Amino acid sequence: MTSRIVTVGLPVLGIVLIAGASSAQDSQRNTLKGLPGIGVLVESLDPDLEKDGLTADLLTMDTFSRLRLAGIRFLTTAERRATLADAYVHVNLKTLKNEKGLYAYSIDVAVRQVAVLMNGERAICPTRETGGMGTVGADGVREVRGVVKDKVNEFIDAWLSVNPK
Repeated sequence: MTSRIVTVGLPVLGIVLIAGASSAQDSQRNTLKGLPGIGVLVESLDPDLEKDGLTADLLTMDTFSRLRLAGIRFLTTAERRATLADAYVHVNLKTLKNEKGLYAYSIDVAVRQVAVLMNGERAICPTRETGGMGTVGADGVREVRGVVKDKVNEFIDAWLSVNPK
């Protein structure tokens, strides 16, 4: 009898977990609805990474061009701050290089925007986030550029799903 409960209970639990994940994705997507545009902030990169060929300027240009190609309006810092949401795509790439020239990396691409807290104060919070991690040799650091592009594309897909043209 107990084994039947476990057998029947697991598929039901899986459905609940899948539905919960879908609901969270919808919630994250919905935070993008109606935004007039988006700013971009790419954090500074490790100097070793830049020496090996991947710069913050490259990642910034990639992000701008992807937004433009998707028809998403880029907001300057002044324009962004003048909007209610003050929303921007935040790209944060952290790396650690070992003595053999191998990089471990962690990528976080988040949309940050103003949220009004219960006490009425405003705070900048991540409302949509995706990321990943991996390793790459010093001669292949530009491969990480493609991973960042993929994460930015996830944001663009979410944006377009709630802001159709």
